[in-house]
Amino acid sequence: MAKSSALTAVLVLMSVVAGFVSAQAEVIHIPVSQQAPEKHDLPRPPRGMSQDAVLEQFGLPEGQTEAVGEPPLSNWRYSNYTVYVESETVIHSVLTHSPPS
Repeated sequence: MAKSSALTAVLVLMSVVAGFVSAQAEVIHIPVSQQAPEKHDLPRPPRGMSQDAVLEQFGLPEGQTEAVGEPPLSNWRYSNYTVYVESETVIHSVLTHSPPS
């Protein structure tokens, strides 16, 4: 019985500590319409554009990930946005958030 009581006490203590730690976390939500408002008018690749067209119109990305999964997904990082590519086609482009100065 002593082992069972000790185990129960440890589990209760761990639950309290875990609850305290998670209660201290701060979550910041920035609505999409408020992310990088100064960049909303920047041209960026639209959904459905081919990779070749992106390279021709926007140039080489500053960085990119290797395609993974099936269908293959990758992202191309430009200075003001990231382009998400499925197979050889743009599926989305997202502005890079700029923290207020």
